[in-house]
Amino acid sequence: MPYVLLLLERILTRLRRLHPPVMIAVRATPADVLQTLTLASRPRLDRLHLRDLFHNGRRYEVVRTKEAFQVTSTARLFWGASRARTPVAATVYGGFITPSAGLTLVRLHVGASRLTTIRGLLLPLWASFFVLALSWPLAPSVALIGVMWLLGWVGARLNAALQALELVFFVQKALADLPAGELPALAAGSPDVVRTPGERDFQAMWERFYNEKREP
Repeated sequence: MPYVLLLLERILTRLRRLHPPVMIAVRATPADVLQTLTLASRPRLDRLHLRDLFHNGRRYEVVRTKEAFQVTSTARLFWGASRARTPVAATVYGGFITPSAGLTLVRLHVGASRLTTIRGLLLPLWASFFVLALSWPLAPSVALIGVMWLLGWVGARLNAALQALELVFFVQKALADLPAGELPALAAGSPDVVRTPGERDFQAMWERFYNEKREP
């Protein structure tokens, strides 16, 4: 039983979090990053290496914000009107961190569209009225309505998670055209490195053990 509860907890945690935060380091300025993303959002013949980003008629919109930028995406529907497109289910928000000159850290986090989540619950809401009109016993009616609402919410979250994965892949693929950056490692004696008393004791014991073994 504890394993089942742990599994359910992990599933619910994964559904609540569409995508873990992503950090990309590039050797470019924030303006260059924005320009690269804007150019990559439009399919062009001179960027054939990005053609996989536009399968199924997918299009991206890069919007500059006060913090940095945000990216949304839609795809062509295979039914309905010829110009019908999927709704925006997720948004990738980007932020900039510049630890040194010429090095930019692009931090990405994902948010779900509330409107799309509400749309996913409209069908269960509509079906719930039919279940209540059937005059079934209370327990089966409540259970069926609960299952329909849960499936509607899970479906909306999975749709948003899939779109979030595609958006993060777009940003990573587009920024691959820029020189990759690398964060410098902190020195062991740097004041930015915090060590607990246990770590300091272990370091001292290790140095003493190493010096004893080196002695002839």
